[in-house]
Amino acid sequence: MNSPCTHEPLSPAVQRCCDARNRMIELDRRGLDPNYKDGLPERPTSNDPRAHFEFQAKTLIHLSDNDPSLAYRSAMPEPTGRRQIKQYIACIMHGLAIEALKPEEARNMLYGARTATLALSKYKDRAKKPETTPAVTEQGMYKAAQEQFTSQ
Repeated sequence: MNSPCTHEPLSPAVQRCCDARNRMIELDRRGLDPNYKDGLPERPTSNDPRAHFEFQAKTLIHLSDNDPSLAYRSAMPEPTGRRQIKQYIACIMHGLAIEALKPEEARNMLYGARTATLALSKYKDRAKKPETTPAVTEQGMYKAAQEQFTSQ
């Protein structure tokens, strides 16, 4: 069974992920209590196969909605800027440490963070460089044409 995070608050992003996971763990524990019925579907009393199928489908939906690992991943920041990418990586590393993320998932997420970082740096490099070279500007083209005709 999953154990909740009880550490001191780390960063706000990591704490948000841990809080979401802790809420799902608490809901999961309440679901194991036979007296707690909130959210769980009622078991059918008849032998109707359709009712049993409906019960199984609703139970699976309830359990998948209350997945602590999914809650942790859903609370992670979007890696859209440098600060968010750092927070995203911190959440991945902490998720590995508390076993909220599987190593395969974390590897793919870290690769995504690396790709986002590279794309962000390329975008910033492109913003620093001028869009056109001097030879392509109107003044540069005029100067190049003048030099070509005067050299002949």
